[in-house]
Amino acid sequence: MRKAIATLLMSGSVLAGSAWAQEGDPDVGAILDCVANAVPSDVVILQQLRFVTTQPGDEAPSELDARLYLTVSGRAGEGAGRHLDAMMRVDAPEFLAGASYLLREASDADGSDGMYVYLPSVRRVRRVSGGFGDTALMGTEFSYNTFRRWQGLFGDADVSFVDTTERQGRRTHNLLLEAPHPERAVHDRIEVSIDAEQCLVMEAEFYDGSRLHKRLSVEAEDLRQFGQYWYPYRLRMADLRDGGESVLKVQRIRVLSDPNEGIFDPGRFHRTP
Repeated sequence: MRKAIATLLMSGSVLAGSAWAQEGDPDVGAILDCVANAVPSDVVILQQLRFVTTQPGDEAPSELDARLYLTVSGRAGEGAGRHLDAMMRVDAPEFLAGASYLLREASDADGSDGMYVYLPSVRRVRRVSGGFGDTALMGTEFSYNTFRRWQGLFGDADVSFVDTTERQGRRTHNLLLEAPHPERAVHDRIEVSIDAEQCLVMEAEFYDGSRLHKRLSVEAEDLRQFGQYWYPYRLRMADLRDGGESVLKVQRIRVLSDPNEGIFDPGRFHRTP
């Protein structure tokens, strides 16, 4: 067992690379470090996203366009002080435009870590905590906490190695993530499959007790290269209980050479142009 260190699911939604593969049962720490090293550090990356959601009974899918800004600071490895900031701003549909979400993992106890939400309808920033984090993200199948975990903010979940198998013709390391306080968690465990060559999270299954609730999946054909790194440009989140499904498409990705200073500021992030 090893505590997850703010890096695991980020590669499943954002960037991945830095090949690592070996024979025999690998060390969990080495896998997590490889996933961490798959993400470029100390730069601000902008992704333009589109969520396409289908719900049972809907006449047509709904679409949500957003921009995701993120930066990772520090180096991979236990105790190295690695932390991440991410901000998402909704651009469409028009009635949701301007809604913004900030995820911060502070490098010290300055009180600025956590999640913040800005909704134009109430014109105020709200710090998110407790059960609100499991609310659906603007009608999609991705919850606030799921979004947080994509960005590597998995908290203090316990991680253990399960086995090595093959998925889509690629060698895959399977890990088990368990919530330290399952009685307070919506998903008390998550089974994660990581591509051994590229350190990509290719699948994550979210369990509520013994019941499989949601599945996040990436197809090997949907991988793209960004400089020396790799990322999935399409992810699928399916609710196996209710039948809903959201597909996240990365339409564009780039490094910002001159990022706005207020992007990750809890008091200014919602004013980012």
